Amino acid sequence: MKFFPLIDEKIEGIIKWIEIVLAIILVLTVIAEGGYIVNDLLHLVRSHNIIDQSKTVLGDFLVLVVSLEFAIMLIRKNPFAIIDIVMIALARKIVLEYKSATEYFIATLTLVLLFIVRKAVRTQEERILEKKHS
Repeated sequence: MKFFPLIDEKIEGIIKWIEIVLAIILVLTVIAEGGYIVNDLLHLVRSHNIIDQSKTVLGDFLVLVVSLEFAIMLIRKNPFAIIDIVMIALARKIVLEYKSATEYFIATLTLVLLFIVRKAVRTQEERILEKKHS
């Protein structure tokens, strides 16, 4: 029950604008950081040191991807997008940090489970949208 509906609406509007501004700042930061990463990548290519630093560069790019997914989640207001963010973060962790076969196996199983959950959630979301449009 809302006691002050006008105040609640104004606060909700302010929060939405703050989220949009934060998402824009995040995207601009990703663009700026992406420029630095590309510059570093070009430097590594010129110095023939790219193989040694490939994990670092890949990790930097994947952090930017996770950041962009987070910005999309802020803008779209889709609670199901969190699954996508977790999947990307887990994939980043698999690529960059795991050493043993057991770690890879467990992480891969987790990723498969997240895909299954994502599919189930998307299917449920589609059914809800169909009911709204019917």
